[in-house]
Amino acid sequence: MPSSARISVQTFNGRISVVAGDDSAVDILVIRRVAGADQATAQAELQRIAVTITATADGASVTVSRPDDATSTGVSGADVELTVPAGSSLDLATSNGAVESADVTGAISVRSSGGAVTIREGTNIDVETSDAAITIVKASGRLTLRTSNGAIDVVDADQAIETGETSDAPMTFSGTLAPGSDTLTTSNGSIELSLSRDAAFTFAGETSNASVSTDLGLAASGGSLSGSVGANPQVHVSAQTSNAPLRVMAPQP
Repeated sequence: MPSSARISVQTFNGRISVVAGDDSAVDILVIRRVAGADQATAQAELQRIAVTITATADGASVTVSRPDDATSTGVSGADVELTVPAGSSLDLATSNGAVESADVTGAISVRSSGGAVTIREGTNIDVETSDAAITIVKASGRLTLRTSNGAIDVVDADQAIETGETSDAPMTFSGTLAPGSDTLTTSNGSIELSLSRDAAFTFAGETSNASVSTDLGLAASGGSLSGSVGANPQVHVSAQTSNAPLRVMAPQP
């Protein structure tokens, strides 16, 4: 198995958990879950969940499905747990389940609904879920993060470019930004950025019915916060919220 393996997982009504391990192997555990009025009924339901694991030229794919498409009945579903080479790239999809990735450093794509997404490390991360939070820790590259009714927290990013969108929930960012344009959008939730005093960036942000604050030299006026910080900034940040505070601050000691 190559150390930069491409791993694809698709399941339903279940959790996906991925951790970095041996650079030469992929370990896969699929836990099917059903319910029935008796043992025979449950066993019949279990047989309706199909699991396909395929070795590819550069990695592996896992597909869990019900050929009868009855994915919304009862508690039928499947969790998938994987250990993969640390440099792998991941393409993960589920419904009604959380997704977690730890210490995998390649590109990561996640599609879920109704499940929180937590990713530690990774480069170029694309996440879409709903009614759940997104937490990204120590990632780099382009971060495209979309949810609703769930917080988006980016912690200790390294040279990232973020496009984040949620509603009725807060957003936070800490770390460093790479040259480019960043857009943070929510409503009824605060937006808070923690950026180094050495950072160079432009900022244009607005809120309504709430305060704005900064200790990095931006201009505050009513519900707007704007300006340029540092010499020759190549980072451009825009932020939009309502009914909640907007803050751009240096890290606290």
